[in-house]
Formats: sequence, C-alpha cells, structure tokens
Amino acid sequence: NLVSDASTFDQGGEQGGGMPIVPDLISYNTVLHCLAMANSSSSRNKNSSYYSDQAEELLKEMILQSNDNMQYWERYGVDLRPRIETYNTVLNVHAKSRTTMGARRAESLLRSLLNTTNDSHVHTRYSNEPTETSSNEAIASKDVGIQPDDISFNTVMDAWIRNREISSREAAEKAEAIFNLFEEQQEQQEHQRLQFNQEQIYVEQQQSTDKGFSTDETNGDVTTSNNKMRSSLPQNEFYHNAKPTTSTYNALLSAHARANNPQRCESLLQRMRNLYIGGNVDVRPNLISFGIVLDAWAKNTGRGSYNEGNRANSGAKGSARRAESVLRDLLSTKDLENVMDSGGNTGAANGILVCYNSVINA
Repeated sequence: NLVSDASTFDQGGEQGGGMPIVPDLISYNTVLHCLAMANSSSSRNKNSSYYSDQAEELLKEMILQSNDNMQYWERYGVDLRPRIETYNTVLNVHAKSRTTMGARRAESLLRSLLNTTNDSHVHTRYSNEPTETSSNEAIASKDVGIQPDDISFNTVMDAWIRNREISSREAAEKAEAIFNLFEEQQEQQEHQRLQFNQEQIYVEQQQSTDKGFSTDETNGDVTTSNNKMRSSLPQNEFYHNAKPTTSTYNALLSAHARANNPQRCESLLQRMRNLYIGGNVDVRPNLISFGIVLDAWAKNTGRGSYNEGNRANSGAKGSARRAESVLRDLLSTKDLENVMDSGGNTGAANGILVCYNSVINA
C-alpha cells in the first residue's frame, strides 16, 4: 500500500518541519509499469495472476484515496484520480501475461470502462455483453467518465492476439470482436458530439435572441461560432476522441494472417484504402499493412481462391495471383506515393523489397 508506506515519511517530514513525502499519480503509474514489465518476463510461470492482482489492487487504492478520502487532496494537494494512462497500464499488465485469463481480465476492465462511460452520457450500452466475473465493475464504477482511447482497445486486442493458450483462429475472432466494439464506441462518441453541438447551437441562439439580436444582425457571428463548436466535444484529461488507427488495423491484419485467412486480410486492407480515400487519414495503409496481406497470401499455398468459377485461380495459383494483384495495387502511383511518405526513403525501399519477396515466394 503506497499511501500507508508513505505515512511514515509524511510524519517525519511534518515533525521536522519539512515537506511531506506522499505518492502521486506518477508514483502509482511507475509501479504499475514495473508490474507490467515483471509480468512480461514471468509469463512462462504461474506468477502472471499475482501481478494482475497487484495492479488491480493499486488501481482500487488510487480510486479509494481520490474519492473516499478528500483529506488526501486537502492535506497534500495531490490528485490521485486515475487517468486513462493508468487504466491502460493496468490493461497492459493483464495483456503481458499472454494467457486467456489475462486477456479476459483486460477485456473485462475495458468493458467496465465502456459501461460506466456510456452510463454517464446518452444511455447504457453493452449491458448484455458477457464479462468475466471480477472486481472490475467496482473499480470502474468509482470513476465514471473515464473514456478508453485507442491504446486501450489496441492493448486488449493485443492481449488476445498474443495469447499462447488459444488457436490463431480463435485469437483473430476475439481481436475482431474488440475491434467491432471499438467501432461501436466511435459511433457512440460521434452521436454524443452531434448532440453536444446541437445543444450548444441552441444555447447560443437563445443567448443572441435574449440580447435582441438575430443571426443576420450579428453579421454571421453566431454562425461562425456554431461552426467552431461543430468541430468536436470539449477536450480534457478524461475525454478522448478514440477511433481506430493504422496500428489498430495492422494488429487485426496480423491476427488474421496468423489464422491463415488472407481473404479477410485483403478485405480489411481495401477497407482501409476506402476510408483513407474518403478523408480518414488516421487509417492510411502503410508498407506494414500491404506486407502483412502479401505475406498472408504467400503462405496460403494449397488452399483458397479468389474466383471460385475459375480453376486456374484456385489453390496455390489463386494465392499467388492474389498476392501479385495486391502488389500491383501497392505500386499504383497514388498508393506508393502515400505509403512511402509514411516510412521514409530507406524504410520504404526495404519494405517494398520485402513485398516483392513475398510475391516471389507465393
């Protein structure tokens, strides 16, 4: 218990007239990070549950100190409210175990955060989703309003992808379920953003009416202000406009590649390209994206096809042709220009060489 351990330092500091020494947010986050590192190095033995238990106990301690003991803030001026970085580190402790139990605990904590987050906004979602029986609901319920970010979802996806105790196919299915949850959360946030904008527009219009002005008389000032408000919800240390990124998609691509599902890989890559062309720069495919898909087709020799009505395109030949088709897409002027722009000249050159080798191996 960091707080009780620090009490002796506090007493000594006050008795000597000096500054009391108490743990702060950085202290807790540092210890949690150490637990994650320790869990990573001990993932082959039975200590993983111990580190996960310790991480959750520290998180509970932070929440109790910040919510139930206001004297801590009044006496020391230290804010122990966990931020999303704290939750993400706890998620990482679970994920580092590379076990089914660790992945379940990580997913349970994520879902608990989503439940409490959405309870505090429009309506409760995911209430019917199955969760692992644990103390995570109690943890999250003490801190309504903390919103998961992209790191939160990516960490839980990684927990399932790197799980040593399940098949590659099951890992890919679990990772895609988290990915779908991520997209649902993004839609929910977009709904909240639109609702917030409408409320703010109404408030400003009422204020302008109360002052005796119309929109035309203010020379468009109200309209200008409303356009600014349409950009996003107010940002603070507890709110995060989370949405899938290129890293999120690449993790899912890798999971399906390991599960020997190049068809799903290619469909995800095409989806990334369509989103990027539509203006979503956060999911721009890079050389890693194309490389994963090419490697998936190259290792798919002997099964699958891309045209069931043509025997020449089935099996190993079908996989090779699909790999070549993906490479041609990569080498199209626009795609190559954008992909190379994200990796630097040296990295791009090496990456393209790897892509060529994948097609040759196919």
